[in-house]
Amino acid sequence: MGVTDSDQGNLEVARDFNGSTDRIDYPSAFDTTGQAITISVWAWCDDDTPGAIQYLFNSASSGGVAGTIFYLPSGVSTALTFQRIGTASLVRTSNASQFTAGQWNHFLVTHDGVISTGASSHIYVNGTEVSYILTENGSGETTANSGFQLGGRSSDDARNFDGRLAEPGVWNRVASAGEIAALAKGFPPSDFPYLLKFHDPLIRAVGNRRGGAATLDGTTVIAHPRIIRRVPNLWRPNVAGAAPAEFPWHYYAQQRQMAA
Repeated sequence: MGVTDSDQGNLEVARDFNGSTDRIDYPSAFDTTGQAITISVWAWCDDDTPGAIQYLFNSASSGGVAGTIFYLPSGVSTALTFQRIGTASLVRTSNASQFTAGQWNHFLVTHDGVISTGASSHIYVNGTEVSYILTENGSGETTANSGFQLGGRSSDDARNFDGRLAEPGVWNRVASAGEIAALAKGFPPSDFPYLLKFHDPLIRAVGNRRGGAATLDGTTVIAHPRIIRRVPNLWRPNVAGAAPAEFPWHYYAQQRQMAA
């Protein structure tokens, strides 16, 4: 069964990016320059060894070019890079073979905001920190307050992602070990609201629930990864004489299994 744009009102969907022209542009949720940050996203990578860099997330500098970036580096199989652009850029790149292409993986990076300390950035795949092939310290960070992009950068189509993205979230802090584990298990960013600056669950109409509407540049809807949502338990025993109370909450796992 296919998933189309007309299904958005009824289905939980992710977005599929074609690797050449597709991306989603958002207004800036906050100026990431010099700030602690956590970036979380579910990704299905169609290309296991990109011939060019593929952006998962970019907090843009002036003109939409790179600022704070999380991406797949070129020429390194199933690796990830975090970078903060500056006079000298902070760069941290994982070793190869950190995830499996052609399936959903949870990617997350944290950094304390100090561009001079590359080793204070940490990349996680499915809840486990990766090993690193490159760590470079930076200086003179470029201001990054000109919008967020998923799957590319707004200045051109030279860094487009090939695959699927879902549940992006960005915090103005470093996530805790427990939060990292929970996000990798499938709990959404909205379950951890403290200093959550950006979250677009990509459900129904695309739009940043934490700061403004999105501009779609291509992309198509596609089946969502397994995400654990909180829903109200609308059944509870009728206790005689008990005062009205809030409904309790329970968790349930929602899995969309329709073929693209």
